[in-house]
Amino acid sequence: MEKTDNKRHQERHDFDTPVVYTDAADDHYHDAMMCNFSDDGMCFESDTAMEPGTDLYVKTVNFCSINQCKVAWCHKIGSGDDEKYDIGLKCEI
Repeated sequence: MEKTDNKRHQERHDFDTPVVYTDAADDHYHDAMMCNFSDDGMCFESDTAMEPGTDLYVKTVNFCSINQCKVAWCHKIGSGDDEKYDIGLKCEI
């Protein structure tokens, strides 16, 4: 597996599209916006922070795709009313 310039194992592709996600303990989906994806993961922006290791199901809104994923990292972006979180996911594609 060849590493890309940003030290990732897979090339990332920028792609802004709405997604919804849920975890096994939740009974409804939450809205988010995908920022990018690769062969084995994705990043989305959410209003909610998540702990690494959390299992999620992520569905792309405009495509028939549901992926089982695990939170790899969570970074706070913005502040105040603009506070959001970039969530990095490792997915079983």
